[in-house]
Amino acid sequence: MAEFLRTQDISARIAEIIRHAEHSIVLISPVIKINDVLFGSLKDAGRKNVKTTLVFGKEELKADVKEQLAELENISVYFRKTLHAKCFYNEKQMVITSMNLYDFSEVNNIEMGILITAEDEANLFQEAKKEAESIVRNAEKVKIKKSPIEKFVKDAKPFTEGFVSVAGSLGFTITEGHCIKCGTLKKFNIDEPLCKKCYSKWRMDRRDPNFAGEFCHKCGNRTKTTMSRPLCSSCEKI
Repeated sequence: MAEFLRTQDISARIAEIIRHAEHSIVLISPVIKINDVLFGSLKDAGRKNVKTTLVFGKEELKADVKEQLAELENISVYFRKTLHAKCFYNEKQMVITSMNLYDFSEVNNIEMGILITAEDEANLFQEAKKEAESIVRNAEKVKIKKSPIEKFVKDAKPFTEGFVSVAGSLGFTITEGHCIKCGTLKKFNIDEPLCKKCYSKWRMDRRDPNFAGEFCHKCGNRTKTTMSRPLCSSCEKI
């Protein structure tokens, strides 16, 4: 039998859904900021090879949330801009609610929801599940973890910067630069500050001179750059 849920009940039931999942968890919430208790339960689920699918909406994940999600194992993250629904379920239970998976909402908002089970409300459960699966299918997958090569570049960067500094002091000229979009090493050329992969993306964006970069082409430090201004303020002065 369906159960009416108040704010605190919603949080408790979502926690149960995560803890008791056997194979999969689906979390659909436009706004994401997971409290420590739920995050710990999601970590445990990942260690047990339970697959977690998370769909968010409205705007991009904040950096701290993205870093938090990257710590989880066996998780897939998706973005759907027009998402407004909030739904959380495993194989047996589902919560449909007004509350986001957002710690602020739990403490400050008055929310409502219902709990349904696959055993007692089989038709309703399957109908809601089909709609949730459609939301996932039509959402855009989001990359939250660095690839091995990206991690290598990040870890190697301090060494690279040190090498450039030492070589410069000895009078050697270093011709290596950095892709302004992904930060990978490439030949320094102020007219071509993108690696091959990011250059293809730039071409798809119709060669926008304001194509947003995240690294200085010369020193590789993280900063806002563009195709027309690929250097940080410090390197522009050199």
